[in-house]
Amino acid sequence: MDKEVKILVIDNNTSYARLLKRELKVGGYNDVNVFKSGKECMDNLASGIDIIILDYFLEDTFGACLMKEVKKVSPLTKVIFFSSQTRVGVALFAMKLGAFAYVEKKPKSFKRVRALVNRVQKHNQKQKEINQIRILKHLTLLFFISLSIYLAFLTH
Repeated sequence: MDKEVKILVIDNNTSYARLLKRELKVGGYNDVNVFKSGKECMDNLASGIDIIILDYFLEDTFGACLMKEVKKVSPLTKVIFFSSQTRVGVALFAMKLGAFAYVEKKPKSFKRVRALVNRVQKHNQKQKEINQIRILKHLTLLFFISLSIYLAFLTH
């Protein structure tokens, strides 16, 4: 089953990126694009990206700097760091900047990243449902206000 989530994987290690893309496809995520640099990420951000899976060290920038730029342009995009950086300080710094999660890059971590993507997807789906309910509530209220005005007009 195709899951309607747009994902960017930004990693200068193309073998890890391809493995991660394959793992996400196994999970039903087919809209996954892989890029090597922060510039490529920013160039493709305008197309409504839900999740960015980001390495800490890229060809042209640090992942934390890129995440700051992403959040300025697309604050609802969730960022999951998937990096070989194992220092706790790096992970804490990324989380303080607003990362959704930080996963150490190991061969067995791909399933964990997919589980995190599943969590984001479910959260986004719930948010869409809540927004639809809010819109319906406002439309219902507008309908009854309009009806009241119309009935008041008819009685005068």
